[in-house]
Amino acid sequence: MATTQSFICREVAGRVSARSYTIANVPNPNTDQVFVNGVLQNSGATNDYTLSNTTITFNRDIDSDEVVLVNYFLDVYDGSQDNTDTDGITSSLGRTELIH
Repeated sequence: MATTQSFICREVAGRVSARSYTIANVPNPNTDQVFVNGVLQNSGATNDYTLSNTTITFNRDIDSDEVVLVNYFLDVYDGSQDNTDTDGITSSLGRTELIH
């Protein structure tokens, strides 16, 4: 059985466009916190942003000099065995991929 650990990731999101940013990993559900210039944003289609996989879409244009910082939890596997969960989904992210 593979071992799973949760890590807190903190990263500056990469700008794709004025409203679209990306992060390196798919966060655990409902663990994301998105900050613009230090101000916590509210998640939701009628609020400040939505998150789909690794793409953050804002409901307003973000200026290129604003900093988008994201905190989230990420499960990582030790890679010692098959990482297929009970739903048949295989994780492709192991500890060696997370730690460079």
